[in-house]
Amino acid sequence: MMRRGLAAAIAAGVVALGMTIAGCTSGKTPPVAARDPLADSADQVFYHAKSRLTDHGVMKSELHADTGYFFDDNTRIEMRVDTTYFFTVTGAPNAVLTSREGTYNTRTGNMEARGNVIYVRYADDIVAGFEHESDAVRFLAELRERLEKFALSLHPNKTRLIEFGRHAAGDRKKRGLGKPETFNFLGFTHICGRSRRGLFLLHRKTRRDRMRVKLRALKAELKRRMHEPIPKQGRWLAQVVRGYFAYHAVPTNYARLAAFRFHVTELWRQTLRRRSQKDWTTWDRISRLEAAYLPLPRILHPWPDARFVVKHPRWEPGARIAPAGICAGGAQR
Repeated sequence: MMRRGLAAAIAAGVVALGMTIAGCTSGKTPPVAARDPLADSADQVFYHAKSRLTDHGVMKSELHADTGYFFDDNTRIEMRVDTTYFFTVTGAPNAVLTSREGTYNTRTGNMEARGNVIYVRYADDIVAGFEHESDAVRFLAELRERLEKFALSLHPNKTRLIEFGRHAAGDRKKRGLGKPETFNFLGFTHICGRSRRGLFLLHRKTRRDRMRVKLRALKAELKRRMHEPIPKQGRWLAQVVRGYFAYHAVPTNYARLAAFRFHVTELWRQTLRRRSQKDWTTWDRISRLEAAYLPLPRILHPWPDARFVVKHPRWEPGARIAPAGICAGGAQR
């Protein structure tokens, strides 16, 4: 059975993951046709349409739609806010599929449901999030088929289909499962978290493995610069920390920023103590050097919903539709 807010994610290249966009309505709403331009070109428009598919008298599925637009001599139906009920061979209901949009072929009985989708790509890494699991499964199958035509394939260890989003934690808890899976993308681990008000909030944390790699490289460079004057070392470390913060200082990542600054200070103290057997660099001294040279951790990047491209999404199909209907992270601050 299709579950509410089930998000599935597929990624090619390095990472796999998905996000859920959930929406809700309250009260009675007018038929979609009242505000859908598709009604102008349709042969017929039906409100609260219903269609049944049977096989030798046995009910296989039953389709309900808020609004149905009939095209091509009633062989193709474009539906809005539709629900499809599926039945077993004995006629008992066993599954329900809901979608914001759908296309139904009355000749073949094929139904293509479409829900909300998020798609993000950077170089050869992509993240695709789907409101409905069926969309994600179909996308993954068609993506594999498409890549095979060019003698390409998805990396088996870097392509995942996971449940993620604002409803993932609650739905998994009802089924007796653990916390939602996390995923890595562009140097951050994405986590289903909560805001201070208890609402869903996407948490981004610097990847632990990437931080360890950075600190190991920093340790090797400090060893090479061991005998440089302390002020020169301090100015160089300040540039390193400032550059690290410039990328990683995103909301919900303050703890990792503070941890990085602490480890840099510890590596600097160890390096100074190794310069001489008589060196007595204490924590009090290194604390003063830290305060003098290393910048304090602070969030530099705004929340996604405060960015200009989100306030003015001119690249989105619905850029002129107000309100936008997408709240970054899902939480209302």
